[in-house]
Amino acid sequence: MSWPTFISCSNARRLVSKYNYRVVPAQWKKTREKTSFQTRIKISGIDEIGMVNRISDIISNNMKVKMRSISIESDNGLFEGYINLYVVSTKNLDALISKLKKEKGILKVVRTDMKD
Repeated sequence: MSWPTFISCSNARRLVSKYNYRVVPAQWKKTREKTSFQTRIKISGIDEIGMVNRISDIISNNMKVKMRSISIESDNGLFEGYINLYVVSTKNLDALISKLKKEKGILKVVRTDMKD
């Protein structure tokens, strides 16, 4: 088992010198990917041709947010649905909600509990 020639922590140096057989070298993974959390939005509006496509385009292409699932129902010219998303921050989620609210035909967008 090879150890780096320079260990900056004095406790680590002592442990390696006394208990080399018990110490396992670790290396942190370097990643550029941000940690995300799952959330859900409820969206409603006027049912128009292409509305789901426009919503999906804003979420995926414009805001670069990953969708886990989407469920939308339509009745009497109105639609209502839930979209489960993976976002990196509440700021990112707020920006997405704001962008969706500005889309023509969308009447309401709110964050909801995952159980709704």
